[in-house]
Amino acid sequence: MTATLLLLALMVLTLLVVVVLVLPREARRSALVVLAVVAVVAATSVDAPTSVSLAAQGFAALLLSLSLVVGPFESKRLRSPLTGAALAFLVLSVVTTAAFEPAALGLAVRIGGLEALTAVAVSQFRSHDVARLTSALIGLACVEAVLGILEALVLHQPFPWGRRVVEGREMYTNANVLLGNGFQRVEGTLGHAIPFATLLTVAACLLVRTWSVRGPHLRWIAMSLCVAGLVLSGSRTGVLGLGLCFLLLILTSRSTGRGLRVVTVTCTLAGATALFWNDVRDIVARTIETGSYTNRSSALDSVPGLVARPFREALLGSGWGSELDLYARGLLPQNGFTIVDNQFVTTLATTGVVGAGLLTLLFLTSFVAGDRTRRALLVLLVVMVFSFDFVAWASIGTLCFLCLCTPWQTAAPSPGQSERAVPSGPCPSPGRRIEVAAAK
Repeated sequence: MTATLLLLALMVLTLLVVVVLVLPREARRSALVVLAVVAVVAATSVDAPTSVSLAAQGFAALLLSLSLVVGPFESKRLRSPLTGAALAFLVLSVVTTAAFEPAALGLAVRIGGLEALTAVAVSQFRSHDVARLTSALIGLACVEAVLGILEALVLHQPFPWGRRVVEGREMYTNANVLLGNGFQRVEGTLGHAIPFATLLTVAACLLVRTWSVRGPHLRWIAMSLCVAGLVLSGSRTGVLGLGLCFLLLILTSRSTGRGLRVVTVTCTLAGATALFWNDVRDIVARTIETGSYTNRSSALDSVPGLVARPFREALLGSGWGSELDLYARGLLPQNGFTIVDNQFVTTLATTGVVGAGLLTLLFLTSFVAGDRTRRALLVLLVVMVFSFDFVAWASIGTLCFLCLCTPWQTAAPSPGQSERAVPSGPCPSPGRRIEVAAAK
């Protein structure tokens, strides 16, 4: 393990030399942020050795910190409502954990700090930074999809760490309900199928938004990989989120005809019904007081009890890492499954009404201040809020705050163009007008 860490340290130094000394000044900030995202995606999952995960988190924090000093820094962007809501939520998470669950303070500082640094770093992005980040996320998703295909067909376990074994049982091994026939859900390097699917759906959304500036063959290869990886993940949540994302993009496009909108809505509703028929049946069964509910649905039943706690605890929560105590007190679902899988309920439990309000404010502010790209990504994140506890995961939490706080509307049409090439008004020529319309 010592040799591995030394090798990682050497790689870190090499990367920093390349970024700081070799890359042009305008590319350094985005390169550092991309390397940080790669680090948390590749090496911070629950499957990775603890020492590797901690080293990757520290490396990512260093890269994000450096990204703040390698280019111009505008302090006024930190005072924007969006960045302010993100930082307020994360600071509250650390403070409440320090006060009420100090044993988990290290976790809150590490993960919350990463997410805060991500929010601040991307708030400083210019158009060329956003364009490079978009291309990098699509490329990273394609690599993860290839690893997922190898995991499903060849390796039969995640690369490179395998699955962590706890009490003689491999973690997060579930049957793939989309494929059946003995297929297991794949997770790539992210340690869980839902974060894996989320990365692929985010990339697919960004790919659609930049479709016209991608190579005609590369874009179809990338989309095929994202869809294949999503199916292999077995995540119905991911499929639903991507379908709603595409639906929003089509319905808000100025070039979409009425017929296409009707067909799209019909197909989306039919697909969602087919995917979630069992859940719909459970909801109906519960309405007539028969049958059972899923873990995610039952988590919402905890809301009244969490709000009815003593005033201080209801207002500020009990801190990250207090979930097991809340289960023991009967304040979270008593179905034998000690994972909430609902970020809103987890936030209400650990940071109280104030934290849940700040999380809601963050999403609303991001929606109001965002363009079609961010709003489409928000659809994906909202679906995930009610299916996964993402904030305390380094990889998916970092990705989510990146999606929420990046100024996607400033993106240049392609990484090779300058900020002056971004069309801010009527297009100068009919040909250019058609190209921009396709991207929209």
